[in-house]
Amino acid sequence: MTLYYLDTSIWLDYYEARGKHGEYIKQFLEKLATSKDIILISDILIKELKNNYLSMDQIHTLLRILRPDHIKYVFTTKPQRDEARIIARQKNIPKADVLHALLSRDHEAILLTRDRDFEYLTHITSVQRPEEFL
Repeated sequence: MTLYYLDTSIWLDYYEARGKHGEYIKQFLEKLATSKDIILISDILIKELKNNYLSMDQIHTLLRILRPDHIKYVFTTKPQRDEARIIARQKNIPKADVLHALLSRDHEAILLTRDRDFEYLTHITSVQRPEEFL
């Protein structure tokens, strides 16, 4: 069993059917459905989706593409938020991106993203693209 953490841009690729990127994540999620792998869903992910103008109903609909046994909910902790604040300042990248990386690290998950800011966080967690798993 493998744990995956999909950052906000990957979820939006799927939700907005963004060309080939949307197709890659759709294929990845279809492949996941036949496995025992799990996707982590975090409080910071939900917050960012809401900041991208998705309602809670739209977010629930989006997450329903996964079977419940393929989802694990995780929440940021104060130590993670403190560490993210420091790293975000050092690297000059958004705190939320650092939090995604820290959650991925702390739950031993592979982070799937297209966001270039994560190139500065490979010392924290493994960063890959969905198509690498097709």
